[in-house]
Amino acid sequence: MPPTNHLTQLYAGLVRTAFIAVVATNACAQTPQARSVALPACPADGWGEPRSLKLPDGRPVYVETPSSVQLANGTALFSRATLVWESQRVFLTEGHAPDSFAGAILWRDSLSLIPLPTGVTFMLDPLAVSDGRGGAHVFWGTTAARDSAKRENLRTVTGVAYARFDGVRWGPVEQLLTATSLTWKRSGRDIAVHGDEVDLVTPGWTKIEGAEPLGTVLIRKRPDLTRVYWDNLRTFVGHVALVRSATGMLQTFLISTFDTDSAKGVYGLYLRGTRPEAPNNPVKLRLVRAFNNDSIGNWIKALHIGATLHLIWIEWPQTPSADGRRSGSVWHALSDDDGATFTFSKPLLLPEDTDVLEPVALGNHLLVALKEPATHTMQFVEWRASGWGPVQRPFREWSLSVPAFVGAGLDSVLLTWGQVTTGVVPVAPSYAAPSSRIATLRRRCLRGH
Repeated sequence: MPPTNHLTQLYAGLVRTAFIAVVATNACAQTPQARSVALPACPADGWGEPRSLKLPDGRPVYVETPSSVQLANGTALFSRATLVWESQRVFLTEGHAPDSFAGAILWRDSLSLIPLPTGVTFMLDPLAVSDGRGGAHVFWGTTAARDSAKRENLRTVTGVAYARFDGVRWGPVEQLLTATSLTWKRSGRDIAVHGDEVDLVTPGWTKIEGAEPLGTVLIRKRPDLTRVYWDNLRTFVGHVALVRSATGMLQTFLISTFDTDSAKGVYGLYLRGTRPEAPNNPVKLRLVRAFNNDSIGNWIKALHIGATLHLIWIEWPQTPSADGRRSGSVWHALSDDDGATFTFSKPLLLPEDTDVLEPVALGNHLLVALKEPATHTMQFVEWRASGWGPVQRPFREWSLSVPAFVGAGLDSVLLTWGQVTTGVVPVAPSYAAPSSRIATLRRRCLRGH
């Protein structure tokens, strides 16, 4: 089940609040000249104090759960909603907050805004990836819905559009796919890159040439050609993760129910391989883990750290306790043989449920961000060779939006989450408004950096 859009429910899209955290890490290796520089002491939890994120004129900016890409000289944050304060102290004086931007670019010491592509008025949950040349491939959902309030709650779309952003301007907009219904949510689509070839997979169904394929669709984008391949699994798929193996095989991990060689209707985590030269003939589904009868799987993520493939997902009981709570668990599995076999770790048990999971590779570290939906507090945990480390709560701020790592590398990673602030909308003092923040985590402060 997708995470609830708390901001839309509580404030009807009038105003929203966000914090942007920039997790900036310093490489441990230093030049001989740099060794003489005294480094600041590490905070107890590794995090520095949050600070404000603003435009050069001092106005705060809100970027909702962005997808980020490292540009040649900055980090682009692409988002469905980018809101700018009217002044340093006032968010909105009348009407609705205008949203005419595709996101923002975070430079070393400043922030600038990204305009929407020509002819585009709304980008639903853009998904971006580096083009390897200092720009970004950007995909977003399209819909026939014209009412902004209806679009706010959309988790299914009827099409996928694309444009390349070179760091300054947009290229031509292409409509890559039109379908009956596509699941377009953060845990329901994924992307993989190999040279100039970009592969995107998302669940969905459509009517095409007298057939009605139901399962997943693969969009393969090349500079001169786009191909669309439907994988008719004959069942609904809720969550997917996509990686490319060392041999070039596309590996789609998905949570759904299928018949196996030994049983009917097995609900669990499956692997679907696709050879790059035969996208119309995927490899037979393979069961990675069968879930218990009373469990629900959610938010599958896959990523490589070196040659090791890591899978992370959430499981929670289907039936909540008497007080309405679900004690969730975070699972981890790794493979050192390109997905042929997996080793499972002992799950991390959470006293409260979590409705989001975001992992990131930080050098040789695997960090995971979680959020408790009941208390709206964020948690961070590191997976180590010996298993899960202790859960940390470095920020006591109330989080509404989905906390998400949105950029990763050896030296930096971005994290976003949302928090409400009141008193900056003169016409409605009780309403909430955006307030952006930046915080720093140094990699040298992590154990075993």
